[in-house]
Amino acid sequence: MIESSEKLRKIVSIYQVTSIGIEEIIEDGQTASIAFYDGYEWEQIKFTTATYAEPGIKTDHGTRYDQQLQIILAGDDETLQDDLIELENSKPIFRFDYDNGDSKLIGDTENYCEVINSKSSEEFETKNAIIISRLSSYPAFFLI
Repeated sequence: MIESSEKLRKIVSIYQVTSIGIEEIIEDGQTASIAFYDGYEWEQIKFTTATYAEPGIKTDHGTRYDQQLQIILAGDDETLQDDLIELENSKPIFRFDYDNGDSKLIGDTENYCEVINSKSSEEFETKNAIIISRLSSYPAFFLI
């Protein structure tokens, strides 16, 4: 397994947009930029803590990256339930910003992120948590 250095930085903000709001993702090596359709933009997710890891797993077909963004959401159970259901169904793409100014992007218009909602899973200790999961053939892009 290939280790990730993501634990060295703190995530300070997280945003999401539905994949249908993306006109184009322009990739250039390890970086990417996004063009939105009119009426779409990043929506901030309020959270208390978040962690990201993307361990590389070597396979016969090359390295695969298991991208996992774990978020403890801010708010109470009643107001979060509708937001979580909407997020699960939106085919989201996520951006998260680190305390050093770097921003990363996970998801794209064809391989968007799966949202695992703590409301529908018994494996969470808290009911205000989600895991953003995506298997990719490349690490998360730095957003420019």
